[in-house]
Amino acid sequence: MSGVEPVFALPVIVAGPPSVELSADLQGWTTSPVVLQAPLDPAILPDPARDGFVWLSPRTRIDADLRDALGRFGVVGRPRVGVAPHVAERAGGTVPLGDRVVVAEAGAARFALRGPKAVAGAEIVRLDCTIRVSAPERVGDHLRSINEESTIAAALGAHVGEVAGWGALALAPMVGTLRGWMGARGAGERTITVAFLESFAAAAAAAKLWELRNAEVGRPS
Repeated sequence: MSGVEPVFALPVIVAGPPSVELSADLQGWTTSPVVLQAPLDPAILPDPARDGFVWLSPRTRIDADLRDALGRFGVVGRPRVGVAPHVAERAGGTVPLGDRVVVAEAGAARFALRGPKAVAGAEIVRLDCTIRVSAPERVGDHLRSINEESTIAAALGAHVGEVAGWGALALAPMVGTLRGWMGARGAGERTITVAFLESFAAAAAAAKLWELRNAEVGRPS
């Protein structure tokens, strides 16, 4: 297509210290991803109103399907975001995590609690791929990952002025676990654990955001 620029020149934002596997997968794409850590340094973030970006979970596995889908998306110079279904993957099974924004052109997205969201009027393009997110084999390791990622998510939410609501605290774990359990493929006793822990991340991020925004004891809004 004429006028299409390569998406691989966009900044790559990793929402936490990348796994060993992701670090290896990024070789040949970028040697300097924007890695979010707590405490968050807002100065390292691109300005989504001015800059496009690619957004990855720190446990993303980059495969040929993802690279091809991003290549087809390109950069055409109008507000568009590319979304794709994500699945948590552990030996013996997968758990659906829902659609998430993977790539955004300038002016198409804003940063929010737990990642970017399309702004009103932006074109939403569904990428022809499924994003694989590794789920640690051991529950303790998985919990540590969720704890680290939710801390960073809360810091990002506080930076952009998000407010923790009851929905994220009370409903997200239940809805996410049910969705994950119903759509899981593989060993049931393993996938239900993955579904719960991945869904708990939303509640953990919301609770930490509420704590950041409320120095005194109170109730979430």
